[in-house]
Order: sequence, then C-alpha cells, then structure tokens
Amino acid sequence: MLLFMDGMAHYDTSRIAVKWTSVDSTYVTWSVAAEGRTGNCIKRVSTYPGNPAGFLTIVPLTNRLGPWAATASGVCGFALKIDDLSQLDNSTVVLANTILRIVEGPSYHVRVQLNRDGTFTLIQNIGSAEGGSGATILAHSTEGLQSNAWAYVEFKWLIDAAVGTFTIKVNSITVLSYTGNTRENEALFNSIGIWNAIQILDLKSIAGPPWLILRMCDFYLADLASSVTDDVKDFLGDGTIATIKPNATGTTTAWSPVGVATNWDAVNDAAVPDGDATYVGATTAGTKDTYNYDDIPTGSIVKGAHWVGLFRKETTGTSLVKPVVRQGGTDYLGPEQGVTSTNYDRYLTQPYDVNPATNNKFTAAEINAGEFGVQKTA
Repeated sequence: MLLFMDGMAHYDTSRIAVKWTSVDSTYVTWSVAAEGRTGNCIKRVSTYPGNPAGFLTIVPLTNRLGPWAATASGVCGFALKIDDLSQLDNSTVVLANTILRIVEGPSYHVRVQLNRDGTFTLIQNIGSAEGGSGATILAHSTEGLQSNAWAYVEFKWLIDAAVGTFTIKVNSITVLSYTGNTRENEALFNSIGIWNAIQILDLKSIAGPPWLILRMCDFYLADLASSVTDDVKDFLGDGTIATIKPNATGTTTAWSPVGVATNWDAVNDAAVPDGDATYVGATTAGTKDTYNYDDIPTGSIVKGAHWVGLFRKETTGTSLVKPVVRQGGTDYLGPEQGVTSTNYDRYLTQPYDVNPATNNKFTAAEINAGEFGVQKTA
C-alpha cells in the first residue's frame, strides 16, 4: 500500500523538515527550487568533501487503513538528476554514496551505492562498523545514470535471510536484480527482518567548487503487503506527483475562516503556507469542511492520491482530525490522526491507493468530481 508521496509543490525550503521525517544537513544545503521536471524539486548541494552526512529520512506513519505496521517488503521511486557524476567521491569501496538505505531501528539491512560511472552497487550490512569487514557487496548493476540528465529511479526489496530480493529500475528498465540474503546480522543487531524507515541521497562530494549538486522530485514509497488488487504492490513506473489545491466551496463548510471570506480561499496557499494570516478553525468535535479542487487532465492515469494538511492546535490537550474524501454525494472518513503541536511543525498526510467509494483506482473523472477536506473528531 502507498505510504508517502511528494511532489514538492506545496511547501518551501523552510518546510522540508515539516514534510519529511528528518533532514540531515551536516555537510549539505537543501532547498526547494523550481528546477524539477515539471515544477519544484528538492535540491541538494554539498558543502564539504569526503563526508556523506546529508540525507532525507522518511518514517511512514499511515496507510489507507490506519497506522502503518512495518513489513519486510517495499518499493520506492523518484526522479533524479545529478549535474556531474564525476563529483562523487568513491575513494572507499564502502561507506560511500548511499542513494538508498533500508533501515530497521538503529541499523540497516542493505543499501545502494551510486558509483562515479552512474552504476549501482547493492551492499549488505553484516555487522561491525561498516568497513571492509562490516559489509558485503551483493550485486552490481549493468547500467545506471548519466550526468546532467533526469532519470526515474526505482527500488524494490524483500528483506529475508534466505530468499530476499532487491531490484533496481532506471526509466522502467531493470538494471540490477538480486536474490539471496538481504537481512542484516540479526544476532548482532537483534533485527526482526522488517524495515521501518528509508534514507535517501546520502552522497559524498569530492572537494569543490564545483560541488556535487543533485535534484530530486516525484517521490513515492509503498509497502507490498496488501492482497487488494488495486493497492500498490509493485513498481509504479515513471510518473508525476501533481499537487491540486482547493478552488471552490464544497458541500460542508462548518469550520470558520480567518483572514478571508470563504473557507476554501483560507486553505489554498501556494508554495509558501501563510501561517495564521489565513486559515480555517474548529473547536467542536464532528465539525467538517470539504472543498472542490483543481482538475487534473481528463486523460490522467491515477496511481494513487495523497491528502495533505497543515494543522496546529490552540490549547493543550487532545486534538484529532480525519481526512474526508467525498465521492458521489457520500463522505468517506479516513484514519484518525493527532494534532500534537501549537505550531505548524508537521504535515499530516494520508495516502490512498484506491477510491474509498469503489475500492478501485481513482479515475481522473472521480478526482475532478470529488471533494476533499477534514473533520475534527476531538
């Protein structure tokens, strides 16, 4: 099932860590820049040579049914462009240039190294501090990335000590396929053979300037545990994460607008949310707001949807909300989520593999005719 998506069109540089679980910027700078394939991207610029510290972490919180339970399998993909692959520092065989790390608790199972020639190397963690005796090379790719060119990179994995698998695709073509042990040394780390986070773009630069510069957009993450036909359980392939915003009043307008006259106009901020300048608020449980949204092209193939809201509470105590998907005149409430801070410091997100009204993939017509919103539940 889908766990997370990001098209980078609804926030600015200061809010990268509001959308992603954590942002390591020890030796890099991060920004949201209008330099993506069709709009915004996350841009990473190295500022120090020879140290890979500088990566994004996502810890999934929910799937379409509720709180996520970590599994052994997963898949993710994103568009990536690296200005000059020769700026990668591959001076050591291991502990270098991790484009993806599959994490369980305090350690990891496997990671993917990106090499200066654009190829990939799959590396297994086998114990001690990673070095010549702490990691095993499992496989090398046959092809890879090119400098200064966008590519859509996807990774699929199953963590298992005997029948694990790992596959890498570039632009929908398989470039690495491995079967065997993909689990870390469970005797040392007490792993249970699942993953509960991923880290991406932990890449080293040689001394600059010029420094290693890369851009990333159109990110998705899913697990492969569902048996429902239309839930994500394989590569999605190259796609664009389109961001749509409220553009008109919906059926229910029970929250109170501040700063503007209409509810939808209070919550349709562009790339930079305006905080308390315009917002909607509610104090009573059961209060609901829904909105009409921008249309997507009628011929679009919808592989999933991702509800995103930025909330804060005004007093201490419990504050809970549920996402609302309105289809065919019926409101479908998603899993309950907590608003924990009096500041706007965390986006709440809810992925949908399928339309809750049909349990099949959304169609473009259903997205365009639908309403989306929020209900305060406590």
